[in-house]
Amino acid sequence: MAARQKRLQICRSRWRSLMEQNPKITLKMLRSKLPREYAWLLQNDTEWLRVNRPPTKRHCVSTSGVDWKERDAEYAIAIKAAALQLKNAAGRPIQVTKTAIGRVVGAITMLRQRLHKMPLTAQVLTSIVETREQYAVRRIWWTAELYCKEGICASVWQLIGRANVYKLRKSLEVQRAIEAAKAMIGSNLSGALEIAS
Repeated sequence: MAARQKRLQICRSRWRSLMEQNPKITLKMLRSKLPREYAWLLQNDTEWLRVNRPPTKRHCVSTSGVDWKERDAEYAIAIKAAALQLKNAAGRPIQVTKTAIGRVVGAITMLRQRLHKMPLTAQVLTSIVETREQYAVRRIWWTAELYCKEGICASVWQLIGRANVYKLRKSLEVQRAIEAAKAMIGSNLSGALEIAS
């Protein structure tokens, strides 16, 4: 308990001291200069941290001086890269949504509130955001690849269940993917058996 109290005092003291020495310091700068203290205070002293942090300037910053054409071009490139990153992420597929892209590029609010100022970005977003069916198709192929690696000749229902596409199984796009994936599993496994024999 005494050790926790001592840690609390040290973290608070360093945090306050840095704020006093730099009156114009932002929360982001504070966090980068005192990452350990910030993490500890965030976990153990949230209320104090909320009260003792620099005032946020985000709401009063004027955007009239922003070059929206330039920003639009930058974000259009960034969100394409983010979509690719999401699609190529290891493990279970992640749906490419506006929010998921915003999270990757660190601009969820920008994409929600300022998209009307960035027509190119809006156009790119529309073309890369996945529908529920497109996402389901990706999950089907990912699941089929797993079954092939595992050497399991899965049934259609096993494929549907593991890919979690039960609600969308009647969609034509999803049905076609299920049939093609099932055929791929079958041919892959029969090929492997021929090699083994």
